[in-house]
Amino acid sequence: MLTTLLLYQNDFFVGKYISIERKIEQNKESYYVALEKSNMGWQDSTNDPMPFVNFILNILLAAYKDFEERVDLVGLKQKNINIIKNAIKKTLGKFTKNKLMELCPTASKSSIENCLKTLVESNEITRYGKGKNTYYTKNC
Repeated sequence: MLTTLLLYQNDFFVGKYISIERKIEQNKESYYVALEKSNMGWQDSTNDPMPFVNFILNILLAAYKDFEERVDLVGLKQKNINIIKNAIKKTLGKFTKNKLMELCPTASKSSIENCLKTLVESNEITRYGKGKNTYYTKNC
């Protein structure tokens, strides 16, 4: 927690989104090795803090990478939803999941399915049929 506090005080806010403590816990063996190496020679002031400093820097780098992946994932999800909604707006009459897959090649099948489910639940589109015979229409 002290590490997170020190990071906040120096304008590093990754700990707000990614648990630094959890990262250290997941790497506790390396943490204790780094502490031990940095502690050698402490009594006579010949210790080297760099093993611990390197450990903490690697933890921070891993935390920032995790944060970046989360941001990219959220951005990608939002982008897919917008792409799918725009494709639906451009369709005339009824449409199918397969048609959306053709119109939105960058969106995965599961993204399209999730978007269709969300749009049905929000009453923006209506679902008809089941299985292979399923089709949708836009609600005005």
